[in-house]
Amino acid sequence: IRDIIQGNLGDCYFLSALSALTRYQYLIIEKFRTKAFNEEGYYEMIFFIDGEWQVVFVDDYFPFDPSQNKFIGANPHNNELWAILLEKAWVKINGGSINSMGGCFSEAILSLTGFPTEIIRHKNLTDQKDIFNLYRNIELGYKEGSFMACSSKPDEKLEQFGLIPSHAYSIIYPQKWSERKTYLIKLRNPW
Repeated sequence: IRDIIQGNLGDCYFLSALSALTRYQYLIIEKFRTKAFNEEGYYEMIFFIDGEWQVVFVDDYFPFDPSQNKFIGANPHNNELWAILLEKAWVKINGGSINSMGGCFSEAILSLTGFPTEIIRHKNLTDQKDIFNLYRNIELGYKEGSFMACSSKPDEKLEQFGLIPSHAYSIIYPQKWSERKTYLIKLRNPW
């Protein structure tokens, strides 16, 4: 999970999907047809695109911003390349970095796994019944091994709770605090 560090591309939904996949590392390993670092700097990965598995080819040249001394896209943690290579392939699939900014977790997880996806929208978080149903869906998804994420609305009031407006997070796990009738969800921010 620590290998995923979002850069400036605005693809938090995709990096949240990668973060969710770390629960089943073999799915990440299966993405790569080139399994190890190679001197040629050439990597093959597979994605589910337009209803079929396709090979995506990328090299190991990454856009770099010398003024900030870091990559423009995802940044490597130590010498880990897998996350930044998958992000580069995603950018290529979408026809460039502009087209990969601001997307949907379900689209990314489908392309990474080929698994069907479902979007659950909540209606009113002031309604206790709605909160319970939302939490129950998250709890059930976690128990069934689903990949889950959530996103925040473009509301600056969220910052007081430590959430970033218009941002995606992977859901790590739910936790119920029964004594206080409180529902907690541990999130991972791709930043």
